[in-house]
Order: sequence, then structure tokens, then C-alpha cells
Amino acid sequence: MTAPRQVLPGVTYLISRRCFGRMLLLRPSPLVNAVFEYVLAAKAKEYGILLHAYVVLSNHWHCVLTDPRGLLPEFQRDLGSTVARALNAAHGRWESFWAPGSYSAVALQSAEDVLDKMAYVLANPVAAGLVRRGAEWPGCGRRLDGRGRYARGEAPRPLLPQGMTTAQHRAAQAALPEWTRIGRGAAATPRRCAHRA
Repeated sequence: MTAPRQVLPGVTYLISRRCFGRMLLLRPSPLVNAVFEYVLAAKAKEYGILLHAYVVLSNHWHCVLTDPRGLLPEFQRDLGSTVARALNAAHGRWESFWAPGSYSAVALQSAEDVLDKMAYVLANPVAAGLVRRGAEWPGCGRRLDGRGRYARGEAPRPLLPQGMTTAQHRAAQAALPEWTRIGRGAAATPRRCAHRA
């Protein structure tokens, strides 16, 4: 049995969770993206979680969040079970969805730690060699402003401004700074971090 996790209000964490057997159960698709983003937003609102950045890869996901009310275990329980039930039902599965054990929650001690882990999260598809630029990743992944709203240039993929074509939206997105470049100096470029989920 593992030791109890210390959960305190107001702590910012790097969260990671793997799929069972490292199976590709979160492989990007319109269904997976929509389910995960909806459940993440709904549960964050329900538990008062402040989302800063997240990315969903094919067999795991990462998130940087702040837990103002000390409800991280409840948030993770409900997020994980709802995503698992929805995607298992959609794919006709009934087996375990998440790897045995719990999620990883690393408390971030400073603003520099938070920025470093946000860069790690957002650059994860690039660091894994899946895409050349973070914006090319077809799965879920966003930088948020701390109140759960999308940061500049990070509109959800299915929603386009009224009257804008997909090509116009892509051109506008390409004109924005890379989403993997947040901050300045050393933290501004994607790099591998010591943390590995």
C-alpha cells in the first residue's frame, strides 16, 4: 500500500496519467478530443480547479493545474472515471482504461517550476518526436489563462470564428508565436525535463 498523498489547498501540480498497458486509448480523434476536453472542463469547473496547460498523447496525458480548494483526489477520480467510462463505451471496451495505481502529482514550488512544466507539457508531442511543432499535434493540448479560458491563439479546434474558413484559421494560427514557446530565455524553447511519466 502506498503512503497517503499530501493534498493542500492552493498548490500547483504537474499531473500525469498513463493508459493501461500503455495502450493507445487516447489516440487523437474527434471523439477522444471532444470527450476529454469536455470532461476536463466540466470537472475543473465542478471542483474549482485552475487549468494552466494540458496535453493528451495517445497513451498518457499531462496537466499543470492549481487546486485552490484541496480537492485534487476527487477531481482526478471523477475525471478519470468519466473519461474511462465514456471512451470504453464508445469503443465497446469494458477492460481497465488507466494503468494500475494512481496518477502522478508533482507539487511545483516556484513560478519558474510552473513555467518549466508548462513548457514540458506543451512541448511533449515535439519532445516525443511525434510532430515538429506543438501546433501540429492533432490531439488535445492547450495553454489556458488560469481561469480556464483559452490563451491567445488557443481556440478549441472544432470552433472557428463566425465566417472564418479552416484555411483562414490555420493561417491565423501560423502567424502566432509557437505555443511551445512560452516565457523568455531558457524556458522559451522546448526541451526535455527531468520529469518523466
